[in-house]
Amino acid sequence: VVDINGPVNNINMNITAETLPNTEFNIVVAGSGGDQIFDFVQFTDRSIPRDSTKNVDKAQKSAPSNLTLEMNINATPDAQLKMYLDYVKNDVIRARGNGELQLKIDPNGMQMIGEYIATSGEYLFSQQEIVNKKFNIKNGSTINWDGDLLNAKMNVNAVYSARVSMSDVVDSTSNLVNKRYPVDVVLNIGGT
Repeated sequence: VVDINGPVNNINMNITAETLPNTEFNIVVAGSGGDQIFDFVQFTDRSIPRDSTKNVDKAQKSAPSNLTLEMNINATPDAQLKMYLDYVKNDVIRARGNGELQLKIDPNGMQMIGEYIATSGEYLFSQQEIVNKKFNIKNGSTINWDGDLLNAKMNVNAVYSARVSMSDVVDSTSNLVNKRYPVDVVLNIGGT
């Protein structure tokens, strides 16, 4: 549901939406060049031929305007959330889940309010391009916003399962040396 009102130089858009398959939320919270909020929102109507804008008065095209966009989003597991912890290093949480989110964009900036509860996902842990391990996000991990889009409160639990040798921790004469054992490495991404 979309409600658009107000004069041309002060448009208010209220949108109520539910995610569909192939929906993607991309949020960049940190990283070189990624921790800035861009000061534009562009909407394109592809049904209007490009030539139809040639007759628009130049003064009308460049008139200052305020746009307030308020979205109430019912996020479903059909959508994928990508939260870039460091955009340059591709340090990203990819999750599917549920949440009731409110996004507001106005001349003062962006705000997000709500809770996202992951049902599945992954986090690629990389350390100086030497270690790259894919952790599976546990069901029930949460990301909460209470205003600042870039200041999410996270409680994301992820597990990396491996089969490891005990050779570094037992005596070389032990019969445990030649066996591999299942180990789960648990990672908690918490805080803001």
